[in-house]
Amino acid sequence: MGKVIAMGNMKGGVGKSTAGCFLANYLYLSGSTVCVIDCDNRQTSLSDERMIDIEKGIDKDDTYSITALKSSETHAIVRTHIAPEYDYTFIDLPGNLDQDGSLECYLKCDEIILLFNVTRKDLLSTFKFIEILKEEGYKGNIVGLPWKINPMKKEWHNFISETPEDNQFTHKSSMGIPVLKTFVKNDEVSFDRNASTSTLFKNSKGEIANEEVLIELKNYLKNV
Repeated sequence: MGKVIAMGNMKGGVGKSTAGCFLANYLYLSGSTVCVIDCDNRQTSLSDERMIDIEKGIDKDDTYSITALKSSETHAIVRTHIAPEYDYTFIDLPGNLDQDGSLECYLKCDEIILLFNVTRKDLLSTFKFIEILKEEGYKGNIVGLPWKINPMKKEWHNFISETPEDNQFTHKSSMGIPVLKTFVKNDEVSFDRNASTSTLFKNSKGEIANEEVLIELKNYLKNV
Protein backbone atom coordinates (compact mmCIF):
# COMPACT_ATOMS: atom_id res chain seq x y z
CA MET A 1 0.00 0.00 0.00
CA GLY A 2 1.18 3.52 -0.77
CA LYS A 3 1.71 6.27 1.78
CA VAL A 4 -1.10 8.48 3.07
CA ILE A 5 0.11 12.06 3.60
CA ALA A 6 -1.34 15.30 4.93
CA MET A 7 0.08 18.78 5.19
CA GLY A 8 -0.52 19.73 8.80
CA ASN A 9 -1.31 22.97 10.62
CA MET A 10 -4.23 24.20 12.72
CA LYS A 11 -4.32 27.61 11.04
CA GLY A 12 -6.20 28.38 7.85
CA GLY A 13 -4.62 30.14 4.89
CA VAL A 14 -1.04 29.12 5.68
CA GLY A 15 -0.53 27.23 2.43
CA LYS A 16 -1.34 23.58 3.15
CA SER A 17 -3.24 23.17 -0.12
CA THR A 18 -0.52 24.94 -2.08
CA ALA A 19 2.24 22.88 -0.48
CA GLY A 20 0.30 19.65 -0.92
CA CYS A 21 -0.34 20.20 -4.61
CA PHE A 22 3.19 21.46 -5.06
CA LEU A 23 4.62 18.20 -3.69
CA ALA A 24 1.98 16.09 -5.46
CA ASN A 25 2.95 17.72 -8.76
CA TYR A 26 6.62 16.99 -8.18
CA LEU A 27 6.04 13.36 -7.24
CA TYR A 28 3.68 12.84 -10.18
CA LEU A 29 6.10 14.35 -12.67
CA SER A 30 8.84 12.19 -11.12
CA GLY A 31 6.91 9.08 -12.13
CA SER A 32 4.87 8.26 -9.02
CA THR A 33 1.13 7.56 -8.99
CA VAL A 34 -0.63 10.24 -6.95
CA CYS A 35 -4.12 10.99 -5.65
CA VAL A 36 -5.28 14.14 -3.85
CA ILE A 37 -8.42 13.92 -1.72
CA ASP A 38 -10.04 17.33 -1.31
CA CYS A 39 -11.62 17.34 2.16
CA ASP A 40 -11.57 21.09 2.77
CA ASN A 41 -15.35 21.53 2.61
CA ARG A 42 -15.29 25.25 3.44
CA GLN A 43 -12.85 26.42 0.78
CA THR A 44 -12.78 26.53 -3.01
CA SER A 45 -12.64 22.96 -4.22
CA LEU A 46 -9.36 21.76 -5.67
CA SER A 47 -11.35 19.47 -7.94
CA ASP A 48 -13.32 22.46 -9.28
CA GLU A 49 -10.09 24.36 -9.88
CA ARG A 50 -8.65 21.36 -11.73
CA MET A 51 -11.67 21.46 -14.09
CA ILE A 52 -11.16 25.20 -14.65
CA ASP A 53 -7.50 24.56 -15.50
CA ILE A 54 -8.50 21.83 -17.94
CA GLU A 55 -11.04 24.13 -19.62
CA LYS A 56 -8.37 26.82 -19.99
CA GLY A 57 -5.91 24.32 -21.44
CA ILE A 58 -3.51 24.76 -18.53
CA ASP A 59 -3.83 21.23 -17.23
CA LYS A 60 -4.80 17.82 -18.55
CA ASP A 61 -7.48 15.43 -17.40
CA ASP A 62 -5.06 12.50 -17.35
CA THR A 63 -2.77 13.90 -14.66
CA TYR A 64 -3.01 12.77 -11.06
CA SER A 65 -6.45 12.22 -9.56
CA ILE A 66 -8.21 14.86 -7.46
CA THR A 67 -11.30 13.63 -5.62
CA ALA A 68 -13.68 15.74 -3.51
CA LEU A 69 -14.76 13.74 -0.46
CA LYS A 70 -16.01 14.62 3.00
CA SER A 71 -13.48 14.14 5.78
CA SER A 72 -16.15 12.27 7.74
CA GLU A 73 -16.10 9.65 4.96
CA THR A 74 -12.43 9.77 4.00
CA HIS A 75 -10.94 8.51 7.25
CA ALA A 76 -13.04 5.34 7.07
CA ILE A 77 -11.95 4.30 3.56
CA VAL A 78 -8.66 6.00 2.71
CA ARG A 79 -6.40 3.14 3.80
CA THR A 80 -8.60 0.30 2.55
CA HIS A 81 -10.10 1.64 -0.69
CA ILE A 82 -7.92 4.52 -1.93
CA ALA A 83 -4.28 4.29 -0.79
CA PRO A 84 -3.70 0.77 -2.18
CA GLU A 85 -4.16 2.16 -5.70
CA TYR A 86 -1.48 4.86 -5.51
CA ASP A 87 2.11 5.45 -4.43
CA TYR A 88 1.05 8.60 -2.58
CA THR A 89 -2.38 9.74 -1.39
CA PHE A 90 -2.61 13.33 -0.13
CA ILE A 91 -5.49 14.44 2.10
CA ASP A 92 -6.20 18.19 1.86
CA LEU A 93 -7.80 19.27 5.15
CA PRO A 94 -9.12 22.58 6.55
CA GLY A 95 -7.17 24.88 8.83
CA ASN A 96 -8.78 23.63 12.03
CA LEU A 97 -9.87 20.39 13.64
CA ASP A 98 -13.54 21.37 14.03
CA GLN A 99 -14.69 19.85 10.74
CA ASP A 100 -16.17 16.41 11.28
CA GLY A 101 -13.59 13.74 10.56
CA SER A 102 -10.56 16.03 10.23
CA LEU A 103 -8.68 14.73 13.26
CA GLU A 104 -9.54 11.14 12.30
CA CYS A 105 -8.06 11.78 8.84
CA TYR A 106 -4.80 12.97 10.36
CA LEU A 107 -4.69 9.87 12.53
CA LYS A 108 -4.95 7.67 9.42
CA CYS A 109 -1.89 9.27 7.79
CA ASP A 110 1.49 7.61 7.53
CA GLU A 111 3.17 10.99 7.25
CA ILE A 112 2.20 14.49 8.36
CA ILE A 113 4.30 17.27 6.87
CA LEU A 114 3.91 20.09 9.36
CA LEU A 115 4.14 23.59 7.90
CA PHE A 116 5.27 26.15 10.44
CA ASN A 117 6.79 29.59 10.82
CA VAL A 118 9.22 30.50 13.57
CA THR A 119 7.33 33.36 15.20
CA ARG A 120 6.36 32.69 18.81
CA LYS A 121 2.65 32.75 17.96
CA ASP A 122 3.02 30.23 15.13
CA LEU A 123 5.23 27.95 17.19
CA LEU A 124 2.64 27.92 19.99
CA SER A 125 0.00 26.76 17.52
CA THR A 126 2.41 24.18 16.10
CA PHE A 127 3.25 22.74 19.53
CA LYS A 128 -0.45 22.50 20.37
CA PHE A 129 -1.14 20.61 17.14
CA ILE A 130 1.66 18.12 17.84
CA GLU A 131 0.38 17.70 21.41
CA ILE A 132 -3.16 16.93 20.20
CA LEU A 133 -1.90 14.34 17.72
CA LYS A 134 0.16 12.59 20.42
CA GLU A 135 -2.71 12.67 22.91
CA GLU A 136 -4.97 11.05 20.31
CA GLY A 137 -2.45 8.26 19.78
CA TYR A 138 -1.05 9.19 16.38
CA LYS A 139 1.41 6.48 15.37
CA GLY A 140 2.75 7.84 12.06
CA ASN A 141 5.65 10.17 11.33
CA ILE A 142 5.72 13.96 11.60
CA VAL A 143 8.33 16.13 9.93
CA GLY A 144 8.54 19.90 10.14
CA LEU A 145 8.72 22.07 7.01
CA PRO A 146 9.79 25.66 7.75
CA TRP A 147 7.38 27.71 5.63
CA LYS A 148 7.31 31.37 4.57
CA ILE A 149 10.68 32.00 6.18
CA ASN A 150 12.60 35.25 6.02
CA PRO A 151 16.20 34.03 6.47
CA MET A 152 17.32 37.53 7.46
CA LYS A 153 15.03 37.67 10.50
CA LYS A 154 16.38 37.22 14.03
CA GLU A 155 13.72 34.58 14.76
CA TRP A 156 15.08 32.29 12.05
CA HIS A 157 18.71 32.66 13.15
CA ASN A 158 17.66 31.90 16.72
CA PHE A 159 15.64 28.86 15.57
CA ILE A 160 18.58 27.22 13.79
CA SER A 161 21.43 28.51 15.97
CA GLU A 162 23.68 26.16 17.91
CA THR A 163 23.70 28.77 20.69
CA PRO A 164 20.23 30.43 20.61
CA GLU A 165 19.91 33.85 22.23
CA ASP A 166 16.28 33.21 23.14
CA ASN A 167 15.07 30.34 25.30
CA GLN A 168 14.60 26.83 23.99
CA PHE A 169 10.92 27.47 23.32
CA THR A 170 11.78 29.18 20.02
CA HIS A 171 14.63 26.85 19.04
CA LYS A 172 14.36 23.83 16.72
CA SER A 173 15.30 21.52 19.59
CA SER A 174 11.96 22.34 21.25
CA MET A 175 9.95 20.94 18.32
CA GLY A 176 10.19 17.33 19.40
CA ILE A 177 10.06 16.23 15.75
CA PRO A 178 12.62 16.13 12.93
CA VAL A 179 12.79 19.35 10.90
CA LEU A 180 13.85 19.57 7.25
CA LYS A 181 17.24 21.15 6.61
CA THR A 182 15.77 23.13 3.71
CA PHE A 183 13.00 25.73 3.99
CA VAL A 184 10.62 27.73 1.82
CA LYS A 185 11.30 31.46 1.72
CA ASN A 186 8.45 33.88 2.20
CA ASP A 187 9.01 35.54 -1.18
CA GLU A 188 8.81 32.16 -2.95
CA VAL A 189 5.29 31.36 -1.76
CA SER A 190 3.43 33.29 -4.43
CA PHE A 191 1.71 30.51 -6.31
CA ASP A 192 -1.93 30.44 -7.32
CA ARG A 193 -3.98 28.01 -5.26
CA ASN A 194 -4.76 25.51 -7.97
CA ALA A 195 -3.93 21.96 -8.94
CA SER A 196 -2.26 22.58 -12.25
CA THR A 197 0.91 20.65 -12.96
CA SER A 198 2.27 23.58 -14.95
CA THR A 199 1.40 26.93 -13.33
CA LEU A 200 2.11 25.81 -9.78
CA PHE A 201 5.42 24.25 -10.68
CA LYS A 202 7.58 27.14 -11.90
CA ASN A 203 8.93 30.26 -10.26
CA SER A 204 9.20 33.66 -11.96
CA LYS A 205 12.43 32.58 -13.69
CA GLY A 206 10.81 29.49 -15.20
CA GLU A 207 12.74 27.22 -12.84
CA ILE A 208 11.38 24.55 -10.51
CA ALA A 209 10.56 26.60 -7.44
CA ASN A 210 12.03 25.36 -4.15
CA GLU A 211 13.42 22.27 -5.85
CA GLU A 212 15.86 21.64 -2.99
CA VAL A 213 12.88 21.39 -0.60
CA LEU A 214 11.02 19.04 -2.92
CA ILE A 215 14.08 16.82 -3.32
CA GLU A 216 14.53 16.57 0.45
CA LEU A 217 10.82 15.77 0.93
CA LYS A 218 10.89 13.16 -1.83
CA ASN A 219 13.92 11.47 -0.26
CA TYR A 220 12.34 11.66 3.19
CA LEU A 221 9.13 10.00 2.00
CA LYS A 222 11.13 7.33 0.20
CA ASN A 223 13.25 6.44 3.23
CA VAL A 224 10.82 6.57 6.18
